[in-house]
Amino acid sequence: QNAGARGTPYNVILSGDLKVVIPGALPYSAIQEMLDTIISGEIPETNDPTISIEPVSDEDWVLGNKNADISIIEFSDLDCPFCKRFHVTMHQVIDSYNNVNWVFRHFPLPQLHPDATNKAKVAECVGDIGGNDKFWKFVDVLSIE
Repeated sequence: QNAGARGTPYNVILSGDLKVVIPGALPYSAIQEMLDTIISGEIPETNDPTISIEPVSDEDWVLGNKNADISIIEFSDLDCPFCKRFHVTMHQVIDSYNNVNWVFRHFPLPQLHPDATNKAKVAECVGDIGGNDKFWKFVDVLSIE
């Protein structure tokens, strides 16, 4: 919520000083356009430098190149149907861009999805025990139907 999330999925692209909000579960083509704009040195319309967001750290679950110049931080609810749709989109992004990584942060909405908080806790346990790869495999199972 400190980063401005009010619903899910809520995503912010971090690149240098840019903090570009991805408003909702946009299709791959829209994310591609935003990333290509950033890569070309331009600033997308949804850049919001006032967002307070924790930078990517070793505590995060990261898919893709951990040293990438561009990070997409997703705040997600594991039971949200829009998050599940966006999960597929993000896999397309990671498969297409070597200089982008995907950071997963939990934002369960228990008032809408009563099991989401427990699923987030289980995902954290899976990651703590099995590491980053197992975390992502578990989240994939929950997110891709």
